[in-house]
Amino acid sequence: MKDDRKIEPEKINIVKLRAIKGSIDTTAAVKNEEGNYSFSFELEHAIKAEEKVVGLLLSVTIEAVDSDKMPIGVHAAFTHELVFEIDNLDDFLDFSEGSSEPIIDRIMLGTLIGIAYSTIRGIIYTRTQATSITGGILLPVIDPKKLISDNNNEKKDENS
Repeated sequence: MKDDRKIEPEKINIVKLRAIKGSIDTTAAVKNEEGNYSFSFELEHAIKAEEKVVGLLLSVTIEAVDSDKMPIGVHAAFTHELVFEIDNLDDFLDFSEGSSEPIIDRIMLGTLIGIAYSTIRGIIYTRTQATSITGGILLPVIDPKKLISDNNNEKKDENS
């Protein structure tokens, strides 16, 4: 990994965006008039260093809840795949000895997650806006680094 690495947006391209799953289920004719939701997220990533590609799989689960945070019978689940081609990906990879996979810099991974999350946030809002059950769900604004679990294959930055 280069010490003088710099994220250059013009070197990052989304080459694939695919909806894997998208569903909204209800157990009754419920309308969530309060607009309260509980969100959970799962993230996976994979690296193909030789192709300069990073793939992300982001799953979002949404549960409509009442004022006491109890589920009210509306459940949504979405999974999307995004594949990024990064011209200078090698600058952000650590090929440590003994590791079968390269480790990606946490700042680059956080940048990619931020792009993916905001893209998927718009897709989910558009998809749910037309439903009478939800009336449009906006995912919360979050720090993308919070989606990176400690057991994922990333290089932690001391400043993050």
